Amino acid sequence: MTYFNKQWTEEILLPDGSTASCQQDVDLFLKKNQLALAGDYSDAFRHEARLNNERTERRELWAEFIKNYKRSIWNAKK
Repeated sequence: MTYFNKQWTEEILLPDGSTASCQQDVDLFLKKNQLALAGDYSDAFRHEARLNNERTERRELWAEFIKNYKRSIWNAKK
């Protein structure tokens, strides 16, 4: 994304304690924290967020399954 704006005259304090001196800094903060402006909450954005949550949950469940499977194999050999 290309920005044609200049530095702001005053920096703003972001929720994580860092400061932003231009719109690009704010956008980087939002992207890093997986946030969006209120106007950006389109159906596609919500769909993508839901898919990301489901993928994360699947990965966690799979990791838990593998951990329990390895534990059962380890305990069966004793």
